[in-house]
Amino acid sequence: MAIQIKKDGIESGKAAYRVTATRLGGPMFVALIRYFDKEALANAGNQDEAPHWALMHWTGRIDRFDTLAEAKAEARKTYA
Repeated sequence: MAIQIKKDGIESGKAAYRVTATRLGGPMFVALIRYFDKEALANAGNQDEAPHWALMHWTGRIDRFDTLAEAKAEARKTYA
């Protein structure tokens, strides 16, 4: 199964990424990777959290990472 991670706009001043997996029926959206800075966290009521990259799965699960590389690696591992 092929995994593609492509830029999908700008959020909090950094690129957001759409993760798609190609399965038997064709490509399917499986996750979004985006950066949450202090301002975005404060707007969401989470001012105590440190800025981070979030891998937001289609199931609703959210994994937090310090770097974009870690988030991309986890997406590839999860949907491979």
